[in-house]
Order: sequence, then structure tokens, then C-alpha cells
Amino acid sequence: MPRGQDLLCWECVSDVVLQEWLRDSGHVGRCSFCAKRRIACPIRQVAEKIDTVIREFYRPGELRGHVVEESDNLQYWQDGEPATYIIQEIAGIEPAIADAIDAYLRAAEFHDVRDGDEAYYGGVPLEHINAYPDEFMEIWLRFEERLTYEVRFFDEESKRLLDELFADLSSLGGGKAIATLEPGGEFSTFYRARIANGMSDVKAFLQDPGQNIGPPPPHLTRAGRMNPAGIPVFYGAFSENVAIAEVRPPVGAMVAVGGFSLLRSIRLLDVSFLPFAYHEESIFSPAYDHLRNKVRFLEKLHRRISQPVLPSDEALAYLPTQAFAAYVANVMGLDGMIYGSTQIGAEGEGAEQVDRSLCNIALFGEVARVEGVHPKPGPTDDPFPPCLLPDLGLPFGETSVDPERATAAEDEHIATAPAAASQEAIADLPDMAPVETPLHSGGTETGAKLRANPEPKLVRIRSVTVESSSMYTKLNEDGSLWITDYEEDDD
Repeated sequence: MPRGQDLLCWECVSDVVLQEWLRDSGHVGRCSFCAKRRIACPIRQVAEKIDTVIREFYRPGELRGHVVEESDNLQYWQDGEPATYIIQEIAGIEPAIADAIDAYLRAAEFHDVRDGDEAYYGGVPLEHINAYPDEFMEIWLRFEERLTYEVRFFDEESKRLLDELFADLSSLGGGKAIATLEPGGEFSTFYRARIANGMSDVKAFLQDPGQNIGPPPPHLTRAGRMNPAGIPVFYGAFSENVAIAEVRPPVGAMVAVGGFSLLRSIRLLDVSFLPFAYHEESIFSPAYDHLRNKVRFLEKLHRRISQPVLPSDEALAYLPTQAFAAYVANVMGLDGMIYGSTQIGAEGEGAEQVDRSLCNIALFGEVARVEGVHPKPGPTDDPFPPCLLPDLGLPFGETSVDPERATAAEDEHIATAPAAASQEAIADLPDMAPVETPLHSGGTETGAKLRANPEPKLVRIRSVTVESSSMYTKLNEDGSLWITDYEEDDD
């Protein structure tokens, strides 16, 4: 029998999409590889099916220079893997079957290669073609544009745009983008830091850490990266060192660090996982290209929403991230977000996901409530909205402070004001008393999900480490200046 007519049965293939295609396209026959009678297809048909996806998603590897030991010169070779290995992996077949398919395809492309086309088979290294997230990035940019220049409302169109981007987020990466934290479990204590400008501050922090190190009352809450003005968000860190770094203390400063223990389980969007998100769709599925492009978009989005913002740009730059936080809380039904700390360089490029101990956490709505802290309503009509942004159509507040310059891992309520000034503001507040009306959705004292640890730590800052990156600068003859960060994403 000619080699192309050898039969391959569906059970010799483990890719589920290719299996289904074999069952639909084949007929009963004896498999040339397992010798069992099952539904099977000529290996020629299987090879042509595989060739289609290889040519769509792979290309011959580029010739690149490599540094090797015992040589002062670069050594050049093509990057990638041979087709036999790729075929074995994507189809889920044994090496002998992959060799047979490669041999058939190599013979089939002989005349094309002779006429000048590139070879794909017979040991040629192949590399995966990069994903292109443009279609998804255009949706995000449209969302940013609407929130920045057209509306100040999280309306149905905003929700529709975000649904296109994130409706299937929980299914990507094996569900790892959604993290669950349990009381008493690992990383169930969060830390917030405050700079102490004198003994009166220290006394206040030690006497009532829940009130004075915890999140601010609504009428003192300024807008920031993830919250509009007047809506408190608990900004914390998973380690004391990160919490201290986030307040940007000067050398010689005293810093109080308070721990807050989780009382109930919470579900969070782990933004630090987005650059490492993956999908498990078969390369033979029509959805494969769509999903791989979306995964690439999530990697770029992670960097986009966590990048530092200049104070002059805050008022507009934070609107999209505030709306995204509202979407996470209201539509996805999550309690907050986890994200790497830029203050310690955790957002830099890396081959592995950022360690949880190097991350920050933001908790929304009732989840941000600390046990025993009951501020009376402030001057606003509705100081305790039911969630971050309760309903579609609620306007955003204007932003006025960079959360990365504030306290307690992006605590937006005191900006860069001295701690003493914040204590004076607290002293001028009405007496604290239990709130008679429910907070948020039925939140009473038993609804609090955080408990302040009774003994905050006081530390003195001895030194501060700064990490820099090189930049290319050029002053043009016309007087214009060109500045480029070498580490900036250029794709």
C-alpha cells in the first residue's frame, strides 16, 4: 500500500478536535499503527489537515546569533523545533506516527521547495508565529476613549465593550485568573503602612490601628486608580516590606505597619497572572487564533493598567481603571484585585508569575470594611454606596492623587499630606458610633470581613534603594527632544 494510503485511527490521536474530525471523515479500517479495526482516515488526509495549521501558525525559524561557551563570536542557527516534534505535540500522537506524517509532507512539498518556496519538513526548525492582539486592544482603546472624552458614565456600551474582553476570563489559564483567599490560609493577612510625623501619630496608630491605619471614611476618600472620590477601597499589601515601600517614606521616617486578618473567604481578580494567562484550545479549533490573540492582549493590558501615571494626567488617566474596577466588582462579582507592586519592581518582565508576597491587594465595597470601625455618615447624601460603582449610569468622580504616592499600598485618601495633618482631620470628625442603617448590602458589624491586628509594628527607615533603567536621548537640530526607554514595550 502506498505510504499516503496508510490508515490512522482516531484512538491513536489524543487531540479531541482532531479526533472528532477523524471520526466524521473516516471509515472503518485497520489502523496501520495500532493494527486495530476502528474508524480511520488515510494518513494523507491527516497530514494535509495538519499541514494547514502548521503553515498558518508556524514559520521557518529565523537565523539568529547566539552566545556560546568557549567562543568570542556569535554562533548563528535557526531557532525553533522540527516539524516531527511539533506534529507530535499538537496532534497528541506517537513519534512513529509523527515521523510518517513528516515524511509524507516532505515528499509532497519537494517540487514547491525546488521552485523556491521555503521548506517546512524534513528537520527544518519551525517557530510559532506571534499572536496579534490588535482586535482586542482596539476594543480597550475605544473603551478608554469613551470614558475619557465622551462620557462620565459606566453605561451599557461600556459594559458591552468590557464583556467582549473579559466575559471568558475565568476560563483562561485553568481559572487561575480568579483567586480565592480563605481566613487562616496562606496570604490571609494584609498589611497597610502609614508614615508617623511625631509621637501623636504613633499614639493614634497604636491605640486604634483599625481606625487610623485602615481605609478612610467615605467623605475623606479621594479618587485614585481604582476608586472614584467618596468610595473607599482597602489598598493593602501581602507583606510588610511591600506596604512600607508603597508609602515611599524618606530616610529617617517612622512608619507604622498594621496587619488586617481576613474573616471571610473572598474571590479576587489576580491581575499579576494576566501576563501568564494561557488557553487550552486545540490548534485545530476555529477558536484557537481568537483565544491566543486574547491571551496576548491580556499580557499587554496588565502592563497598561498598572503603569505609573504622572500627577498632571491623573484626572483622565484613572477613569478607565476606575471603570474596570467597577466591572470587576459589579459584573464579574469579585471582591477585589491582586496586582504586583511597581514600587519594588514586581511589574518587570519575568519568566514566572510575580510572587504573591510582592503583590498588592485592593478590596472593594463591603469587603473593605474593618471590624469595629463605624464612621458616622459624612456630608454626602449617600456615603455608603452598595458597591464600587453601584449601577450603570452612575458618574465617575474626578481623580486628584496618584495612589502610588499615598499610604498603605496605594491608599488614596491622604495623598502626600503629612500624617499629622491627616490626624487633625480625623480629630475634627464627628464622634464614632455604630451606624444604624445597613452598610452596603446588609453589612452590619457581623458583615465586616477584616480585623485589625491589635499590635501594629513601628519601624525606622534606614535607607532606600532605587533601581533605574537606561534611556536613549537625542536633541535634534530643530530643538525637538527624542527620549526612548530601552525597556519600553515596543510591540
